[in-house]
Amino acid sequence: MCVRLGDDGPKSAAGGYLRDTGAHEAGAHDANGADLHARFLSWSHGLGPIRRSDQRRSDVREPASGGDAAGRRQLRPRRWRPRPHCGHHLCRPQLRPGAPPRGHRDAQAGASSGRAGGLLPPRRTCAAPPRARGGRDARDQQRRPPDGGAAAGGLQRSARSRVSAPALDVEPRLRAAVDGCREELVAIRRDLHRHPELSHQEARTAQMAAERADALGFAVHSGVGGHGVTADLDSERSGPVLMLRADMDALPVLERDDGRPVRSEVDGVMHACGHDGHVAMALGAASALVALRDTWTGRVRLCFQPAEERAEGAVPMIEAGAADGVDRVLGIHLWAPLQTGRVAVTPGVLFGSADSFTLTVRGRGGHGGMPHTAVDPVVAAAQIIVALQTIVSRETSPFAPAVITLGKIAGGAAFNVIADTVEIEGTVRALEQSERERLLRRIDEIASGVAASMRAEAAFVRTAGCPPVVSDPGVAEVVRSAAVATVGEGMVDVAQPVTVGDDIACFLERAPGCYFLVGAGHPERGRVAPHHSADFDIDEACLPIGMEALVRAALDILR
Repeated sequence: MCVRLGDDGPKSAAGGYLRDTGAHEAGAHDANGADLHARFLSWSHGLGPIRRSDQRRSDVREPASGGDAAGRRQLRPRRWRPRPHCGHHLCRPQLRPGAPPRGHRDAQAGASSGRAGGLLPPRRTCAAPPRARGGRDARDQQRRPPDGGAAAGGLQRSARSRVSAPALDVEPRLRAAVDGCREELVAIRRDLHRHPELSHQEARTAQMAAERADALGFAVHSGVGGHGVTADLDSERSGPVLMLRADMDALPVLERDDGRPVRSEVDGVMHACGHDGHVAMALGAASALVALRDTWTGRVRLCFQPAEERAEGAVPMIEAGAADGVDRVLGIHLWAPLQTGRVAVTPGVLFGSADSFTLTVRGRGGHGGMPHTAVDPVVAAAQIIVALQTIVSRETSPFAPAVITLGKIAGGAAFNVIADTVEIEGTVRALEQSERERLLRRIDEIASGVAASMRAEAAFVRTAGCPPVVSDPGVAEVVRSAAVATVGEGMVDVAQPVTVGDDIACFLERAPGCYFLVGAGHPERGRVAPHHSADFDIDEACLPIGMEALVRAALDILR
C-alpha cells in the first residue's frame, strides 16, 4: 500500500484516514515525514483502513481545533473498538441509518471510495462471505455434497425436472384426451342404460368393463367377490396405488316412456341412480390415464363393483383382495338435484350409513271369525310399525339426522284366515356410526317388547349394511382443486350430508379417499326427478365433466 500526504494528514491511496495504533502520541510528526513512515509501519500491522464515506464515523479521530505547526496536527484521543476477528473478506457491508439504499453510489464519495455512500462494515460476525453477483459463494459450497457436488447437484435437478417437466405439457394433452372421449362416454352410457342388470346379476356389464379395460392395457381380474372386476395399470415408477371405483347395478324400477332418447330395454329394470354413467366415466378416466402414463407414478386400479344398491357388493370384493395395497380411493356419484356444470366436494360425512333389516312377527293362526283362539301377528306387526316411529321423533336429537323407513310388509293369504307370521323389511340411515348402532339396537328392543305385549314374538335380523361415507379432508382438498380446474371456482360447492347410503364407505374405511358429486340435472327440464324414480334421467353433458375432474384428481395424487 502506498501512502500520500495532504493538508489533512496521512491517508491511504484509497482516500481513508489511517488508524492510530496508540504507539505515538499526538503531534509526533515532523516536517519531512520520517516519523510518519515509522508510524505507518506500526499501523500496517493493525486492522486495516476505514474507507471514507459520505459521513465520517464518530470513532475516527478529527484534527484538533486550531491546528499546530505546518505539516502537523493534533488529534483528539479516542477509544478504538476493534472489528470482529472474522476478516474483512467475511463481512458484508452494513447500511448506515439514513444513508442511500444499497447499491446507490454517491457522486462525490463513490468515486474515491468505491463503495456506496453510507455503507459501513458491520459490527457483528458474519457466517459467510458476501455472495458475488451471478456466481456461487461459500454458502452454496457448504450445501454441495463432499464428493464434488457438481454431478450430484445435477442429478438432483434432473430428478426434480423428471417429475415436474411433464406437467408443463399435461394440460393440452389432458384436454385432448377428454375431448376425444366425449362421444365414447355417451355411447357407453347409452349401451348400459339399454341393458340394465340388477344387483348380483351384472354379468354383461362386468364383461364389457373388463374387455374395455383389457383393450387399454390394464391387467384385468374378473369374478372378484361375485361379478366384481378389478383392473391394474402400473406406471413402472414407484408411487401410491389409487383406486377408481364405479358401481354397476341397476334398480327394479319400470322406466317411464316419455320420449327420452334412450330407454331401458329390460322390462321392470332401469338405471335409476346413474350407475351407467359411473361406469362410463371410470372407463373414460382410464383411457386418459393411459394416454398420460408418462406424467404419473404408482399404480391405478379400476374397481367395478356389483350390488351397491343392496349394500352387498363392497365387502365381498374387499374379502377377495380388491382393496389390498390401495393407498387412496376416488369415486363419483352423478347427482340429479345438482345442475350440470356444478361439482360438490364435501370433506367429512357426505352420505349416511345404510342398513337393511327384517322383522319376523310370529303369532298363532286361526279362524278369522274367532280371533280369541289365535294370536294375530298382523295386529302385532301394526303396533310395532307405529312404535318404531318414536325412535326418531322422540328419542333422537333433531340435530342428529336419522331415518327409519319400513318399506315392505307381508303376511296372510286369505281375508278370513289369521296368519301365522308377518314379515317387515326396512332400512336405517344415520350420519354417525354411534347413532347407527343405537337405532338398530332400539328397533330390536321395541319390536320384541311390543310383540310380547301382544302375546307374539318378533325376531330381528340385520341383513346388510354399510357405514357412513366419509371423505378424507386432505384428499377432498385435492379433489376440490381438480374440480375448480375443471369447472371454475364459482361452480364448486360443498354439499350438505344426506341420509342416502353407498357402500364405497367400506373401501374408504380401508384407505383415505373422497366421494364427490357431479351435477347431472338437465337445465331445460325444470324440476328434476329424484333418484330411484321411474322419471329419473341425467344430462349426458355431465359425463366429460366428471371424467375430467376424476383424471385431474388422479394425476395430482399420483404425481
